[in-house]
Amino acid sequence: MQEENRSSDLLGRILGPFTKVKPGEAVNVLLMTFNIFLILAAYYMLKSAREGILSLEPRGAELASYGSAFMAVLLIPIVRGYGALTERYPRRKLIAVITSIFIVNLALFFVFAKIGLPYLGLAYFIWVGIFSNMIIAQFWAYANDIYNPEQGERLFPLIQVGQSAGAILGPLAASFVATAINVWFLLLVAAAILGGCILLNTWVDRRQVAAGCEGDAQRPAAQPLGKHGGFQLVWKHNYLLYIALLILVLNVVNTTGEYLLRSSVYDAARTAAQGAEQSVEAIQNFSVSFYSRFYFWVNSLGLLFQAFLVSRILKVFGVRKALFIPPLVALTGYSAIAIVPILAVVRAAKIFDNSQDYSLMNTLRSALYLPTTREVKYKAKQAIDTFFVRLGDVLSALLVAAGIHLFAFGTRGFSAMAIGFVVMWLLLAIAIGREHRRIATPTPKPEPQAAEAAV
Repeated sequence: MQEENRSSDLLGRILGPFTKVKPGEAVNVLLMTFNIFLILAAYYMLKSAREGILSLEPRGAELASYGSAFMAVLLIPIVRGYGALTERYPRRKLIAVITSIFIVNLALFFVFAKIGLPYLGLAYFIWVGIFSNMIIAQFWAYANDIYNPEQGERLFPLIQVGQSAGAILGPLAASFVATAINVWFLLLVAAAILGGCILLNTWVDRRQVAAGCEGDAQRPAAQPLGKHGGFQLVWKHNYLLYIALLILVLNVVNTTGEYLLRSSVYDAARTAAQGAEQSVEAIQNFSVSFYSRFYFWVNSLGLLFQAFLVSRILKVFGVRKALFIPPLVALTGYSAIAIVPILAVVRAAKIFDNSQDYSLMNTLRSALYLPTTREVKYKAKQAIDTFFVRLGDVLSALLVAAGIHLFAFGTRGFSAMAIGFVVMWLLLAIAIGREHRRIATPTPKPEPQAAEAAV
């Protein structure tokens, strides 16, 4: 035991440049970091495979837009089913059951590909969207469960480093595996990685329970949760409703920004390809080259922000004040696009916006649940991080369609629309900050004399 404590203290000192790690925390936080690293690596493998698989479908891009809307509808019964499982299983078994279901799904997709089922690309596109939201939300629900608010604000930025690193390595591994073998084999590799995540989570949970380190001592980890559904909890509590609306608005802003970038890139690609003998191939090559560099800078900057800035921002400002930084970054970026609507400005704005979203905003989204109950962390968070995210996609798609066909918006028009939603984002940050202060501030115990007088 003493040897383990000395090793943990040494690891804590090594991790010092990233965040403050107290004695006894280092081993578990590194295991958690490695776990989310594997989850994100698996996800980006599956996401990379999705583009290649969907490209074989007739009208694949059009079907993808319909698939995003269908996801939001499909997530309603899925979230309810997840809530039912939380009432039946304790957290360790719950995570193992959900992850095992996804592993079986991947094996089935591999078999269906060999059979040659029609519209498999569309089904896989929808599945990946649901998987990505649920598996990541489940991990952060567990992280919120085992750490108290003080620990979360210190350790979440370090854990997010693993998430950012996985997002960089996953696409690189996907490219290697797909080239060396084939795209569908990526599903089996990802399934094996998810199996390793189950083992890692079991290891962490046993260490956590053995050490008696529970973030919410009121509900033992061995017990299933109560009977409230995820959506019911969201409608019941203002704090959760404000978070849900924030996630919806945030996704509208981000998706609108992605449309602006994609539109600008495709216009530039068509311009660059004019006069080329292979114009279609030239457009494709331009777009692929642009996005490969774009994702490299987004994920690399996100990793640097996560490793060296996020923990310091939370230490200096705290969760409530730090909530205002992401919308201010977005406001600056979309204002610049509205003033100078060219590809270089759109690219720079989206690189910084996406980088902070993948680092600081992701950390804040998880930290908001630290002062809540276990039921909220597993049920309400799952509902918010799945259904409301996809609902934001649907709303953004409708707004983009209206902007194009009804109002003839150009780059400036869509930038102005995004700025309007950023203002809503700031107002929601104020409302969330007030509710967070209310639930995170311990209620002072009355003095004995005052208590006697009250009786």
